[in-house]
Amino acid sequence: MFFFTFIVGSASNVVPITIGISALAVMILVAGLLFFYYKFYKLKKLVAFLTAEEIKEFHEGRRNSDSDSTEKLDSMDFIASLPYNAEYELAQNKFQIGKPS
Repeated sequence: MFFFTFIVGSASNVVPITIGISALAVMILVAGLLFFYYKFYKLKKLVAFLTAEEIKEFHEGRRNSDSDSTEKLDSMDFIASLPYNAEYELAQNKFQIGKPS
């Protein structure tokens, strides 16, 4: 690999090591930034395509057009039809994974 050069008593050999390590660090930084940009861009793109009706349906829930009874809905449709309730939301400061309480 061209990134690693052995120093043999001369200061001129330090330059290729410094350049190689710097180039590697820049490549890792750019790759990390591209990864996070892509991840957040994809999320932002998903939210941008929600209509006002879909957002309202999320907050208020939806009713089955056939009837108001929950007996005709299967479990997944019933869950999807429920309105958002902030009462059941977990606070981030109280949600810990892997730490004993």
